Amino acid sequence: MAKTKGEKPEKEKAIYAEETLVITGEETEDINAEETKDINAETLMRLDVLNQQLAELLQMQRKVALGCEYINVSELAELLGEKVSTIYARVHSRQIPYYKPGGKNLFFKLDEIHEWIHTTRHSTMDELRERI
Repeated sequence: MAKTKGEKPEKEKAIYAEETLVITGEETEDINAEETKDINAETLMRLDVLNQQLAELLQMQRKVALGCEYINVSELAELLGEKVSTIYARVHSRQIPYYKPGGKNLFFKLDEIHEWIHTTRHSTMDELRERI
């Protein structure tokens, strides 16, 4: 008997057949139920994360739409893509403009943050070569 492409030799087929497990319909239902629970749990977890991110985004959009000039530490960290601890370190070293009314909560004025971002721009190599 000639072997066609992708077909296993007879000896391998026999070994494979012996190693194959037989799963009854009841066991299949148990496996499917467990897999479904795991998939559902992971889906719910991902939806919770997505819902939280969406709520934060909507809060930021409301502030912008209402003309709110100030944001807090966590919002600034989100805006800059940094950790909150990095923001506190920047405040401590006075690298970033901030407000601390009452000496407790930190606030940042959005237009000052935009200005700070623009002033920290580094020139490209081409721009540096043009200046020479």
